[in-house]
Amino acid sequence: MLPSTLSIKVTDILNQEKSLKRTTSAERVNDVYSNVMGRYFLFGEAFNFGKMNAKNNRNAQDAIMQMMF
Repeated sequence: MLPSTLSIKVTDILNQEKSLKRTTSAERVNDVYSNVMGRYFLFGEAFNFGKMNAKNNRNAQDAIMQMMF
């Protein structure tokens, strides 16, 4: 079995991302509303293929180093 890492990212968990800009002057009040991306959840899983076979991994690293120098 491959080593893996699970992750969860939550953005704007309290739903406080509001897009309202208010401009006031002596004559008027101007409110501008914009569409924004609100609350979302992101789930992920990452696999680490580098630790499947340490001996083969080391041989590959040695071969790359020999090609560089």
